[in-house]
Amino acid sequence: MSWKKLTKRIEALEREQIDIAAHLADGTLYRSDARRAKQLQTRGEEIETEVFAAMQRWEELELRKG
Repeated sequence: MSWKKLTKRIEALEREQIDIAAHLADGTLYRSDARRAKQLQTRGEEIETEVFAAMQRWEELELRKG
């Protein structure tokens, strides 16, 4: 993946992470749709892993570039 594509991917993941956090922030989703809340929690965890891996790759590309 190119540096530019990787940067866009990280940005997209971070936007998704913010959206998930907003949905879970007030706690009402846990009461109204616990299954959906759990799905969002799981996706949030997956995003953390994806962002971490993408950031590592980004750093590798930066080192090669520099």
